[in-house]
Amino acid sequence: PAGPTCPAPVEAALEFLTAKGACANVFRLALPYAFATPASERHTFQADMVTAFIAAVGEKEAELAAAMRASEAALAQIGADKAALAERLAQAEAEEAAKSAAKSAAEEESSRAAAAKEEADSVLGKAHDKKASAAAAVQAKAEDIESTNKTWAEHFPALKAGSFAPKDWRARNRSIEAAVGALASEAPTSLGLALEAALKERPEARGPFASEAIVRAEAAFAAYMQRLSAQLEELKAAETTAAEAIDAATATAAAAQAALEAAQQASIDAQNEWLVATSAVRELKGRNFAAQEAEATAALARAQGVLEDFRRHAEACIALDKPPAPEASAPEADAGQTPAEQQTTAGEAPAEVAAACA
Repeated sequence: PAGPTCPAPVEAALEFLTAKGACANVFRLALPYAFATPASERHTFQADMVTAFIAAVGEKEAELAAAMRASEAALAQIGADKAALAERLAQAEAEEAAKSAAKSAAEEESSRAAAAKEEADSVLGKAHDKKASAAAAVQAKAEDIESTNKTWAEHFPALKAGSFAPKDWRARNRSIEAAVGALASEAPTSLGLALEAALKERPEARGPFASEAIVRAEAAFAAYMQRLSAQLEELKAAETTAAEAIDAATATAAAAQAALEAAQQASIDAQNEWLVATSAVRELKGRNFAAQEAEATAALARAQGVLEDFRRHAEACIALDKPPAPEASAPEADAGQTPAEQQTTAGEAPAEVAAACA
C-alpha cells in the first residue's frame, strides 16, 4: 500500500532546504512516516529525524532572518550614503560659491591692474613726448643763441670800427641790416633806427648821440644774450625734469606691468580653482541612488516576504511535531514480528531512508 504523504507545511519548508542536498531528500522520504506517528509512539530514528528537521528549520529561519537584516543594513547604508552625499554636496556648493566669488574678485583686480598699466603706459608716453619737446626747445634755443651771436660777431664789430670803405656802402648797409636784425627782438624800434644811422657814419664823425646809440645797442645785445642764456638754462632744467619724469614713469609702468601679470595669474588660478569646484559639484550631483535604493528596497521586501512565508511554514511544522492522537489505530502486527519488522509493516522503509542519506 502507498505510504503517508508529506504534510503541506513540511513540504513547503523542505523547498527552502534544497540547499542541503541529500539531507533534504532524506527528510522528504522519512518525515511523512515520522509526522504520521504520534510523538509518544515514534521510533528513535523517527524522533531524531523530526528533531533534525526542526533544527534545520530553525537554522534556515536564522539564515533568512540574517539575510533580511543584511538587506535592512544595505538599505540603511544607502540612506547613510545619501545623507553623506548631501552633506558633501552642500560643502562642495559652498566651496564653489566661495571660489566663484574669489574668481570674480580676481577678475576685477585683473581689470583694475590692466587699467592701471594702460594709464602708466600713457603717462610714460606723455613723459617721452614732453622730454622730446623739451630737448627740441633746448636745441632750438641753443641754435638761436649761436646764430644770433654769430650774426652779431660777424657784423657789429666791423661796423662799429668803420671798417667798410666808402665804395662798399652796399655791403655795409647789408651788414647794418643784419646787425640791427640780430638786435630787433630785444631793442625798441627807436634804438634800432638810431643804431642804423650811427653805424653808417665813420667813427670819427659820430656825435654823442650816435655814440650813445652804439653803447646802448651793445648793452641791449648783452642783456638779450643773458636773457636767452637764462631761457636756455630753464629749458635745460625742464628737459632734466622731463628725463626724471621718464625714469619715474618707467618705474611706475614696470611696477604696473608686474602687478598686471600677478593679477592675471591670480585670475587664472582662481578660475582653475573654480572649475575644479564646479566639476566636483557636477560630479556629486550626477550621483543617483534612486536605482540602487529601489533595488535595495525590493530586495528587503523580498527578504521580508521569504522570511514571513518560511516562518508561517516553520510554525506549522512545529505544530505538527505534536499532532492530536489519530482517530484510527494502526493495523495490528503479527505476534511473531520483531519491532523493526512491525515498523516496516506499518509503512516505514528504513533501508530506503538509509540509502537516501548515504
